[in-house]
Amino acid sequence: MLTHVKSFQLKYSRTGTKWEDEWDSKLAKAIPRLIRIELIVNSGKKEVRYETLAFPGILFK
Repeated sequence: MLTHVKSFQLKYSRTGTKWEDEWDSKLAKAIPRLIRIELIVNSGKKEVRYETLAFPGILFK
């Protein structure tokens, strides 16, 4: 892992209320509606947490 990165996590959800650590697209027969991306880094003497949501999907033109 990178020097200052303490943690990197992905969580998956169908609804945004219940989050799962793993996602099996074959079992769920779908991609997750939401993916939560969390990164914790050491910045000097403190930890800084970054979090964002991704909304995966297929776009048709």
